[in-house]
Amino acid sequence: QTFTQKLFHRLLEWDVNPPPAAQVWTDKLHAKERAGSVLGPGHTAKLYWKGAEPRDIPFGELPLPHVIKARHGSRMNLVAREDLDQMEVIQQCSAWMQRNYYDHAREGQYRRLTKGLIIEECLQNSDGSPVLDYKFWCFHGRPIMVHVDNPDQSINPFYDMGWDLLDLHYRKDCPRPRLDRPANFDAMREMAAQLALCWDFVRVDLFSVNDRPYFSEMTFTPNAGGMHFLPEHWDTTLGNYW
Repeated sequence: QTFTQKLFHRLLEWDVNPPPAAQVWTDKLHAKERAGSVLGPGHTAKLYWKGAEPRDIPFGELPLPHVIKARHGSRMNLVAREDLDQMEVIQQCSAWMQRNYYDHAREGQYRRLTKGLIIEECLQNSDGSPVLDYKFWCFHGRPIMVHVDNPDQSINPFYDMGWDLLDLHYRKDCPRPRLDRPANFDAMREMAAQLALCWDFVRVDLFSVNDRPYFSEMTFTPNAGGMHFLPEHWDTTLGNYW
């Protein structure tokens, strides 16, 4: 009945038979391509390079800053704001290429992904302010709430679609500031709805950069189920939406 129960049911089901569409959206390269086809041009970070061999990275040809990512997992990325030590980058990327992210928490959508690397532009606000991540929790194609996160994940505010701050959080003792409603909030909400259309639950993550929305990723099993909603009644409330 609760969101957590339903999420763990998904984890068990997808461990055996993950939907092909979920695997496509979990692969960072394919997700970028699919999002571009759904949202139109200009809503994904520019792709500078893709490949599977770290030694093939064209270090001297890449604009700065850029981001190096493994397409087959999460939390495997390097931000290069200046030239990095090439051998260290090759060693780090080689370690990623040996890893199956499925082994981390048995999220089935990661198990059979093609291993590879992508390098894309580093999205930045022209005024130097941090780029915020707007994580839309969508049920049956409808955005219900949005969690706003900063780059170091040190805030935990949730807002409803009217931009009212909710009492919900899951990072204990983490600040929940009242942030200004972004000027492009309606556009981001519509984009989230477009991407979530075929899913009973998915979290659609978007960046807002210079008041323009950009696709980040689709998240099907947030924190691999390892979150504890506070206050606890939210687990049931969100479960009812699902």
